[in-house]
Amino acid sequence: MTLTLVLAVACSIALSGCSKMGGQDFSGKWVSKHVALDISRDGDSYIVKSSNPAGMGNGTFSGPYKDGQIVLGAPLFGNIRCSKEGDRLFWGGEEFHRVVAK
Repeated sequence: MTLTLVLAVACSIALSGCSKMGGQDFSGKWVSKHVALDISRDGDSYIVKSSNPAGMGNGTFSGPYKDGQIVLGAPLFGNIRCSKEGDRLFWGGEEFHRVVAK
C-alpha cells in the first residue's frame, strides 16, 4: 500500500511539468534553430503560426491541448509535445525554447 502511494506521488510529480502547460502557458513566442512559433489561445484550442526562413513548416495550424501535447493533426510534423520540466516544446524534429520579453 505504501509503495503504491509513493509510486503515485512520484508519477504525478514527473507529469506536472506538462500539466501546467495546459493553460495559457503555451501562449507566446517559441524558437528553435530553424523555426519560430507564435502560439495563441482560441477557446479550447491553440493557434500555432510557424515561420521558417528556409520555407519548410511555414503555416498556421490549430488544435486542442490533450495528454501533454497540442494535437495538430499535421501528419508531416506531428503534435507539439512539452518537456517534463515544461520549459521546452518539441515539434517536427525541432526543440523550442520560449522567447522571454525584455
